Amino acid sequence: MSPFAMVIGVFSIAFALLIHEFAHAWMSYQLGDPTAKYEGRLTLNPLVHFEPVGFICLVATYITSGGTAIMGWAKPVPIDSDNFKNQNLDIALVAAAGPFINLFTAFLLSLLVLTGLVLNTPVFPLIRTLIVANVGFAIFNLIPWPPLDGWKITGAVVGTTLGRKMRDLEAKLGMWSLVGLLVILTLFGKSILYPINHAVLSIFLGGS
Repeated sequence: MSPFAMVIGVFSIAFALLIHEFAHAWMSYQLGDPTAKYEGRLTLNPLVHFEPVGFICLVATYITSGGTAIMGWAKPVPIDSDNFKNQNLDIALVAAAGPFINLFTAFLLSLLVLTGLVLNTPVFPLIRTLIVANVGFAIFNLIPWPPLDGWKITGAVVGTTLGRKMRDLEAKLGMWSLVGLLVILTLFGKSILYPINHAVLSIFLGGS
């Protein structure tokens, strides 16, 4: 991977991370929880969403996979689910907001590629990398593993009792569960995560 590709890769990952976390904070606020706003997370300032170890993992996996997949995290957006009217549903909506904005952004950018507007232009490498970063970040976060968004969405659809147990387990494991997931994906990611990323990217990028 060239230095130029690394630079636009880092930029694209930072952008995907930024809109993802902002979407969590925005959705939480819309559903009646002002916690993220009070703690300064309802902002497009990337520094407040930055988590050093998670960002290093994102960049490292992007580079080592040749842009095939990214694995890492940002600083979790704080929420107080007691402020939600429908706790299970609202937790799921807040969790889904992050991956949704990433995939929606990738879709909008893909229109520039699929219609040929940016093919063979200087901006094509940036547009393509933005799509890859947003798709990769969305797919990683949709894995049903604590404390990722996929875990929270799953917890909302399995019922109140089991969902509460899942949230308790997430709180007990903390960020250590992500270490375990990274180990698993490092060993088996090429046969599990990479094919999923490739399949989704083929939809957004066509043969580009």
